Amino acid sequence: MPVLAAAPASAPAPEPVATRADAPSLAGLHVLVAEDNTINQLLATMQFEGLRCTSTTVCNGREALQALARQHFDVILMDCQMPLMDGYEATRRIRASETAGQHIPIIAVTANAMEDERDAALACGMDDFPTKPYSHLALQEILLRLARPSPAEAT
Repeated sequence: MPVLAAAPASAPAPEPVATRADAPSLAGLHVLVAEDNTINQLLATMQFEGLRCTSTTVCNGREALQALARQHFDVILMDCQMPLMDGYEATRRIRASETAGQHIPIIAVTANAMEDERDAALACGMDDFPTKPYSHLALQEILLRLARPSPAEAT
């Protein structure tokens, strides 16, 4: 008996992902995804692809700092709880390294919806705090509010 089976032919087609059709394009937005869970990495990457963004994925805060040293990102999707260096410490280091007028939006993501987690995320310099699972539409709204593609990368 197979473990995975195809859906019956009579199964309804999946619903399209909800986005704001009237929203400005996010095409060209380059996102750094700092997330240690491979399923969450895949989901985030698929959401960004649906919004015509590109993304680079790393597994912890230390790797996020290394990626930022190598290239520019328009926004960071930062998991709060990761091994080696969590999202809070990575955010504090990113904020400490920014120069005047420089500010990369950092979106905190966590499965923990406790108010003290939200307070901790905002206190260390994160810009928004949706809890997992967040909707595609919620992600789009946050990106529209916080981030803009670099002019040279926008299509």
